[in-house]
Amino acid sequence: MAKKWYVVHAHSSYENKVKSAIEDLLNNLKESDKEEDKIIAERIGEILIPTENIISLKKGVKKETSRKFFPGYVLIEMDLGETKDDPYRKKILQLIKSIPKVSGFLGTQNEPSPLNKEEVERIIDQDKTGSKVTKMKRKFSKGDAVKIINGPFDGFTGHIEELNPERERAKVMVSIFGRATPVEFDFLEIERIT
Repeated sequence: MAKKWYVVHAHSSYENKVKSAIEDLLNNLKESDKEEDKIIAERIGEILIPTENIISLKKGVKKETSRKFFPGYVLIEMDLGETKDDPYRKKILQLIKSIPKVSGFLGTQNEPSPLNKEEVERIIDQDKTGSKVTKMKRKFSKGDAVKIINGPFDGFTGHIEELNPERERAKVMVSIFGRATPVEFDFLEIERIT
């Protein structure tokens, strides 16, 4: 039997408490004297709250913060058995659903649906490399009027000439001594003028 990943609906902002509660439940099951509890504990694997890191610039200093990219959801790896008649399936589902702030599973009314392998790999990869993968809070388009908010051109304005989203850089036409000059900036160094 192989473990698959399932999505647990948690009340928004309670994802960490739900994860902790599941981990506590697992520890209690592992320490139990009952063989049934130990089997259930073995069938529950990793618990994950998918996050991404966002870098922003505040007063010239880069600040990295973590944000949940699936708010209200907790991923859990479980082995629910090969068939719906598995004797431990119902017990595992009831244990997870009985945790405070859990509203159920992603799937049909009474049946949780496992995530597909590619989606799980993408989510886990994003979560594990989250410190390297960043997401900008600002989005830009070619032609946007922008203000430079950091560096030697702080306070200057210009228009975006080119964008390089992969490198998170923009070439901005800035007026220097009355002449339009292309200058490259990090996305963190500019903000759109509305």
